[in-house]
Amino acid sequence: MREKLLNTFRETFPEANFEYKDFESLEINSVSEWDSMGNLNLLMNVESTFDIRLTSEELSETKSIKEILNILNKK
Repeated sequence: MREKLLNTFRETFPEANFEYKDFESLEINSVSEWDSMGNLNLLMNVESTFDIRLTSEELSETKSIKEILNILNKK
């Protein structure tokens, strides 16, 4: 699941530069492309990739890789 999310993240933010080992600690604004609009794009791509639906609360409150992984583990 982590690798699949990493691939989705890289597809959403192809210019993002970060260390692989730091992936789970990334959060909104930690890479230049990941702003509020980028966050929405990422979450929409996560929905598509993992074939899930996020609630409006999850969409508005999820702002880190760790939070995304937590949601994926629950679904």
